[in-house]
Amino acid sequence: MGNKGAVLLRFIIDDSSFCFVGCHFESGNGQTEIKRREESMASIYENGFINERGTYQAHYSVANHDFVTILGDVNYRI
Repeated sequence: MGNKGAVLLRFIIDDSSFCFVGCHFESGNGQTEIKRREESMASIYENGFINERGTYQAHYSVANHDFVTILGDVNYRI
């Protein structure tokens, strides 16, 4: 992702799991930039909780939380 990136936070309260994603994606209106942003989000969803040793735990996946909130500058133009 170059100099852009994301920070993820997860926690559990009672029986509910929460995941918050703060991200900043590259700007640009071209199809290449849009595809890069989509790939960045997919990478966060798939690899967000893999540690530096490559350890992966499926229940830590972003998609496996009860509540997911994504905040940040995703650089999409309406």
